[in-house]
Amino acid sequence: MPVVDGGSSYKYGAYLSNKSNSSTIAAFEAFRVEAESLSGYKVHRICTDRVYDTSAWGDYCLCHGIVHEFTAPYSSAQNGLAERAIRTTMDVVHTLLRDSGLSHSFWAEAASYSVHTRNLIPSRRHLGKIPLESFTGKRQDVSHLRVFGAKCWAKVPTVHGAQVTGGSKLDPRAVECRLLGYAGGHGN
Repeated sequence: MPVVDGGSSYKYGAYLSNKSNSSTIAAFEAFRVEAESLSGYKVHRICTDRVYDTSAWGDYCLCHGIVHEFTAPYSSAQNGLAERAIRTTMDVVHTLLRDSGLSHSFWAEAASYSVHTRNLIPSRRHLGKIPLESFTGKRQDVSHLRVFGAKCWAKVPTVHGAQVTGGSKLDPRAVECRLLGYAGGHGN
């Protein structure tokens, strides 16, 4: 479920197991809390298609003081920012999976990586501005970015030189892995 801020072009992706009211509302609630803490502003208005025209969504928006607008039926172009974000993200997912040689089962990780990196790239819509900087008002660091699917190493936990899982001091202290994305929060 993509969420796009119209003012800054900041994107947020939620990966749902189904499109029930409870899962979509929980995903949007996670976005709302994150957005309000990052930007310092309250979410006042959302625009969705008619799939979200339910009593549960109406109650949620009423409870949080959010104006819920809907697109006209069969006119996804009215919500062009979200539709374009979906297309761009899926195009990048295809490229990332193909270049990395990873299987299609990693599509959600590739999509999350795509959304994360696109938030750190200047937007054509807002020339010279980076979406995450516009959204948070803070300068962003990109030194942590690495290539999706690149070989990396995960450290095996040790206590006094011996592995926690058993083993000797001479056993490998790292396991070869592939980079699939970044953990949420700060300090990645």
